[in-house]
Amino acid sequence: MNTEDSMAITLRCLGKYRLPEPTRHAHDFVNRFRTGELQEGCHDIGQMRLF
Repeated sequence: MNTEDSMAITLRCLGKYRLPEPTRHAHDFVNRFRTGELQEGCHDIGQMRLF
């Protein structure tokens, strides 16, 4: 892996938001739990695709 490859992966993770996509998805999931949309316990979050 070279610098160009690393930059390409990094830029694809950023998308159109300031947070990287994996972090943004985790943040959204936690907020759904915090607001009561999800109950405590184990949940199947389905397939999350990075790209």
